[in-house]
Amino acid sequence: MSKVAPSVPVLSTVLLSWNRSDLLRSTLESYRETIEVPFELFIVDNASDDDAGTVIEEFCARCPQATPILLDHNLGGEALNLGIERARRLSASLLPKSSRIGGAGHAGAE
Repeated sequence: MSKVAPSVPVLSTVLLSWNRSDLLRSTLESYRETIEVPFELFIVDNASDDDAGTVIEEFCARCPQATPILLDHNLGGEALNLGIERARRLSASLLPKSSRIGGAGHAGAE
């Protein structure tokens, strides 16, 4: 079994957000509290009208593994590709909308 350097993510996650800043905040915190391997997180905001961009920027300031991708127009599901293109791992998880991450790696939409 090969060892992974701490700076190399084991998991790349792309989270797509649109107009759910309340749920986005809890999703990001639950992801950070739950993940137990080196990771990178790309948070794509699909031109939200609420304060999602601020929530994302504040989270990324506290979490260096997170990268904001703030769009000025809505690309729909195609926006996920912007995060996928930046992912450094072949194993990736996609969270197509804000979700609460439960114990034992369970992701369930609220």
